Amino acid sequence: MNICETLTTNKTTIFIDPVLGDGGSLYPCQEELSKEMYRLVRKAHVLTPNPTEAALLLGEKPSEYGVQKDGTISVALAEDLVKDLASAYSRTLPIIKSVSEDDNIGVCVRFTPDNTDHLQKPVTETILARRSGNVSVGGTGDLFASLLIGKWLIQSLSV
Repeated sequence: MNICETLTTNKTTIFIDPVLGDGGSLYPCQEELSKEMYRLVRKAHVLTPNPTEAALLLGEKPSEYGVQKDGTISVALAEDLVKDLASAYSRTLPIIKSVSEDDNIGVCVRFTPDNTDHLQKPVTETILARRSGNVSVGGTGDLFASLLIGKWLIQSLSV
């Protein structure tokens, strides 16, 4: 945990893609790791959990948020979940992966459009794309988080 304090400045953005569970369940043998993950996510500026992890971070059962056995969540329920995450982790930009509607899959994010205006109300956006077949591919959440960090770095370096 000290690495966050040691290696960060006021210009550092901390991304955390928590590793807690999927498909509505906590990963086996994760109790000790999950305790540390709950502490670590408090340091995040950008948090990219799947629906199972998002519910667990809120201390809830994933089924109470409507997380499906395939790990996905509906748009309406994802919007509730991302609002709750934003409220619980106030300085964090939460992005929930595996949001599903019909044949589409995507992400749901809660943010304030202009970070300099603290009076501006946060908005919730859901971005969906057509699913390519009815197949579930492991690692797509990791790929999403990596692409997000890459894009963020490119934008940060060009400023």
